[in-house]
Amino acid sequence: MGLVVVLAVLLIAIRLALPHLVRNYVNRTLSRIPDYRGEVGDIDIHLWRGAYTIHDAKVVRTSGKVPVPFFSAPRVDLSVQWRELFHRALVGTIQIHQAKLNFVKGPTEETSQTRVDASWQDRVKELFPLRINRFEIIGGQVHYGDFHSHPPVDVVINHVHVVARNLTNSLKLSKTLAATIDADGQPLGNANLTLRVDVDPYQEKPTFNAAAELTHVDLTKFNDFATAYGGFSFGSGWLDIYTELAAAKGKFTGYVKPLVTQLEIPDWKEEHENFLQRVWGVLVGVTAKVFRNHPKDRFATRIDYAGTWDDPTYSMWEVVGQVLKNTFIKAIPPRLEGDVSLGEAEKQSGVEVKEAHGDEAETRNTAADVVKKRVAEKKRRGEIVLPQDPGATGADSKDGKPTE
Repeated sequence: MGLVVVLAVLLIAIRLALPHLVRNYVNRTLSRIPDYRGEVGDIDIHLWRGAYTIHDAKVVRTSGKVPVPFFSAPRVDLSVQWRELFHRALVGTIQIHQAKLNFVKGPTEETSQTRVDASWQDRVKELFPLRINRFEIIGGQVHYGDFHSHPPVDVVINHVHVVARNLTNSLKLSKTLAATIDADGQPLGNANLTLRVDVDPYQEKPTFNAAAELTHVDLTKFNDFATAYGGFSFGSGWLDIYTELAAAKGKFTGYVKPLVTQLEIPDWKEEHENFLQRVWGVLVGVTAKVFRNHPKDRFATRIDYAGTWDDPTYSMWEVVGQVLKNTFIKAIPPRLEGDVSLGEAEKQSGVEVKEAHGDEAETRNTAADVVKKRVAEKKRRGEIVLPQDPGATGADSKDGKPTE
């Protein structure tokens, strides 16, 4: 009886001390990221579901010269992914609530935080004893700030939702060996960002298939950025960007397609800027007016690129040709083309990617297909707020479907 009491007291003592021990461990682990220091407020242990919760997590620059933390979140949950036990896999999941990520540009290295040592991934893995199979960010924000520019710059993406699945790269948990990353957000107010990446996380060189849409960006909300770095401002305009990229064993192929509608640069007489800024603003405005498709009031081009990460290539003449085509022949359609696939990257690298990404990945861009479906779903749910003028949305017809 006495032994039972001693064991019970010992277990209670361990349970009471566990949050403090875990808190110290988390702080030490996060502080091993070079040039950064980790801080957490409190820890809750949930033994019954194999989980613990981190409250008020922060990762801050150790230089002390950046006024905002690199990362902060009021709550981070780490737990066993119980439903995967039915697939005979013991793996973990991380869920981060209201995460805020701050990239800061400063005049010196000490006043900037634009990148983190690659070892941060190892530090995150050390926070949980199981391999992480699922990662999710709910209600996040991403900021790009420059506190030293004139005017100060703060470009923000709100309502960030990221879900990464099958990070353990297991056929037990997925139909293919590919991990998937889906991301959504609202840049600069009511713009829409939709991204999909199918990736093999255990390849030594990048092997993935990606597609993204950034649409309905109000360029006037970029005025602080444009004034600080370009010396001009937007009177009006809407920006859409469509991009696809496929890579196999370090070689890649892809394109980026920017489209600008209803662009107006205020006349230099209305701007209180120096002479060079006025000239630059006039040149930007005149160029966009001359080379836009006037019936659709759209300036557009498509930039194709290919090669290796160390030696990317693109054709400037092709860029010019696409601008002229959009201006005088046929408007470039506002949509993902779906013509970039792992099969194309495979041809360049001579690498077989069918096993990891499935048969369909070689013949069509599965990432682009997923993005198109998710954008359509968000429109049906009313999550994408369209500008008042349909010509600025990328929808060239009354039913909202793009036309040729």
